[in-house]
Amino acid sequence: MRSLLVLLTVLWLSGCQPGWEEQLRGDVAFAAQDQQDESESERRLR
Repeated sequence: MRSLLVLLTVLWLSGCQPGWEEQLRGDVAFAAQDQQDESESERRLR
């Protein structure tokens, strides 16, 4: 849920800048990687 909020904020902030689509794709990839890291650390805790 947190990454969705970040994503929407980034989209809103960069909506008026050129090349925002590229930036957004990078952020989506980063958010997905972040999500993966979180679940991996959760697995380690168990």
